[in-house]
Amino acid sequence: MAMGREEQLAAVAELRERLARLLGQTDIPALYECYKLADMNLHWARWLLGEVGEVLPELELAARGQAGSPASAEPVGLDSRQS
Repeated sequence: MAMGREEQLAAVAELRERLARLLGQTDIPALYECYKLADMNLHWARWLLGEVGEVLPELELAARGQAGSPASAEPVGLDSRQS
């Protein structure tokens, strides 16, 4: 039998909680970005199911006190030395 909307939302919430723990524990920037992308996709799934608390997933993490970045992470983007 297919999962109903509420069951799907509960499963997505459980997955996002696990990802939040991973986000807070990794010190590898590439893994951090991978987990962050997975969380964004799960946030989108919640939106598609009609339940969204914040527009950006990062705002939900901040509201739960789980925002942050890996300790050794460097800014993502263009390196200023590459002009």
